[in-house]
Amino acid sequence: MSIEQKNLDLLDNYFNKVLSVEEEKDFIHKLNSDAQLKNEFEFVLDLQDMMRVESNVKTKILLKEREKSTSQLRPVKKINSFKWLKIAAGFALAFAAFNFLVNTQGETSFVDLYDENFTPYPNDVVRIERGDSVLDELNRIFIAYGNAEYEYVVESIDKSNLETDLNQNLQFYKAVSLMALDKNVKAEQILNNLNINAMPDYFNQIHWYSALNAIKAKDKQSAVRHLQDILSSEDSFRKTSAKKLLQAINK
Repeated sequence: MSIEQKNLDLLDNYFNKVLSVEEEKDFIHKLNSDAQLKNEFEFVLDLQDMMRVESNVKTKILLKEREKSTSQLRPVKKINSFKWLKIAAGFALAFAAFNFLVNTQGETSFVDLYDENFTPYPNDVVRIERGDSVLDELNRIFIAYGNAEYEYVVESIDKSNLETDLNQNLQFYKAVSLMALDKNVKAEQILNNLNINAMPDYFNQIHWYSALNAIKAKDKQSAVRHLQDILSSEDSFRKTSAKKLLQAINK
């Protein structure tokens, strides 16, 4: 089996929630050491429509039926576009099912929207090299982050003596870790204090997680403001998800 096929199967299993706890930890750890998988994971996040895929439908089967229509698919970073067609098709099915549930059971609660959309942001600060015999402080923090050891991450960042040019990045990951620990109020305080002008590459990321915190707090006005900031930005990160989420909370 090729590396690309293995990555595809791994992503498929992760988004279909069929991985065990240990397998999911291994997957998050691999994101921190496999640049190709990380790029593919971020692409899938942008395609994610309103909810994590819970269907057991194997979207790879749809690929064979729709290969001829791939000319309509937008090429992305020279990644094999065929394999992403099946993921997009799977999300379309999931989104259709979600709309059916919303229309038949009433407005989706803010808590549900938060649970369906929150996913810890992958490490794009440190590339973890396997087999390193000497691990510095920053590496240890992000190894723990990749292993979902969020309490250790928060404590280590609080105690760290790293150079100031990394502080903004570390505070962002501390906020995401706090969200994973259901400490959203503290997380939002950190996100509010981040200097977005000093982190231009994280503009959408900060607003995305701030929007989720607002949704968790049932603060519709703030959530709408953050989602609109994403839609008005030039970055593509989470724009599709922000549009869908905005539509959902405005129903």
